[in-house]
Amino acid sequence: FPLDELPLILCLGNSYHHKNRVWALNLFKAIKARGWSGRLVLAGANPPEGNSLGDEAEFMLRSTDLVDHVTFMGGVSEAEKQWLMDRSALVLYPTLVEGLGLMPFEAAGQGIPVLTTRQGSLDEVLPKDLKTIDDLDLESATEVAYGLLTDNEAANAAVISVQIRALDFVWSDVAVRIVELAQLTLTKPGRSVVALDAQMIVDWYDGIPKTKIEKEESPSRYWLEQFLGWRPTDDRLLRYLMPQESKRQTAWRQLVNHVRARVSD
Repeated sequence: FPLDELPLILCLGNSYHHKNRVWALNLFKAIKARGWSGRLVLAGANPPEGNSLGDEAEFMLRSTDLVDHVTFMGGVSEAEKQWLMDRSALVLYPTLVEGLGLMPFEAAGQGIPVLTTRQGSLDEVLPKDLKTIDDLDLESATEVAYGLLTDNEAANAAVISVQIRALDFVWSDVAVRIVELAQLTLTKPGRSVVALDAQMIVDWYDGIPKTKIEKEESPSRYWLEQFLGWRPTDDRLLRYLMPQESKRQTAWRQLVNHVRARVSD
């Protein structure tokens, strides 16, 4: 199917689970149901571990009506990426984890609107007025995406908003701020308390002398002891309660780090 005969929605990124490509397929299906006649292209390398290819294949088996409207590509060269960009009406970026977040700016730099999440660093760099994927709500995302695809005024406004925000990250200005930050950091005294993760606070707690505190004697100290002393003893239970890189694990670490700092003070 010649890709240059139809406008494209481009979802660019390696097929890791956190790139959320199955959600992109669901969004495309909802957009097609509203009558849009373009094609979805999923482009990006396929890592041997942690990819979503099985889930994507299962989705396509259940959605045979989309077979002629979705193209799966592996890794692409810069020239191939540019060719795809030139034919794209929308860049879709539903990532769940993001450390840098260049794709929205790259798309806007070429005049293409982007529909993205605000995960990770994206919330720090994206313009506040840009409509994004909130809570991965498919219905609201479909509304925004369809508007960007069919309303030139809305698409242009989204592009201009990101382009203006990009002016805050001109390399010459960023370089100056990095040097200033480095100088400021080097002139500050070292902190006596450092952030610790959950396992470090457990090790610290296990190593200090303890006396039994009755709740009636000192309620605040009693509950602090209960908080610091409890933890799952079964690794399987711990992994179930707080999966690696989950929001629960992050929240737990922030909480214990906060308590650790307060106790150290």
